[in-house]
Amino acid sequence: MGFRTGLRLLKSFRIKQFLLNVDTGNCISNAKLYPVFAFLNYRVGGFNINFQGRNQLVLHIQNRPIHIIRSFINF
Repeated sequence: MGFRTGLRLLKSFRIKQFLLNVDTGNCISNAKLYPVFAFLNYRVGGFNINFQGRNQLVLHIQNRPIHIIRSFINF
């Protein structure tokens, strides 16, 4: 499998849900990440900083067999 075919295969996947909830364990690092995550929430959404010791990643990816077949056939 070539690089282009692999790239087309990766592009056939769709992200249905994304949630990232992070606590670094250091309040200063959390405070530095807060503006970055606020900007990402403005553009994309699903990024949170907490100061309670919780780390969570939710990633729901979907693909259909027809999309995989098309990635191999279409050039």
